[in-house]
Amino acid sequence: MSISKDLEAVVARNLQDADLVFLANLANKADVGFEVTLFVKGCIITGKLISGKKYYSALSEKFDSYSPDSYGALVKEYLLESHKIYSATEEEIAIDDDSEDKDIPLNFMHLENVSLHSGGGAFQQINGGLLRLKIEEVDGYIFGAAKN
Repeated sequence: MSISKDLEAVVARNLQDADLVFLANLANKADVGFEVTLFVKGCIITGKLISGKKYYSALSEKFDSYSPDSYGALVKEYLLESHKIYSATEEEIAIDDDSEDKDIPLNFMHLENVSLHSGGGAFQQINGGLLRLKIEEVDGYIFGAAKN
């Protein structure tokens, strides 16, 4: 006896909060930052929203001390290439003339001065903490930084 099952295509899509997309876009284009507290899968994250350009620039500086032939230098080179995406003009971002999406990609938001709270205790600040977070993973947010 054989049981056959028909396969159906299932479309799963996470939603991006329009407010967070707006703030990430503002941070990327005007290079302004906002203190935010984010709720992400049971964890509370607080920090300052920054541009992707500033994020990659600060992250690549952490690899300045590596020798030119090291893996650290290779990582720095990769980060500087990613930095270019956020530094590019609209004409450089567009793949072709018919493309309507000529903006910086808005799948992620970037934070600096990050502190985490995951349940029992105070916020734990991450020294030099930089965070890249998928916007669609944020469950909620508050303007302003949470304090102990």
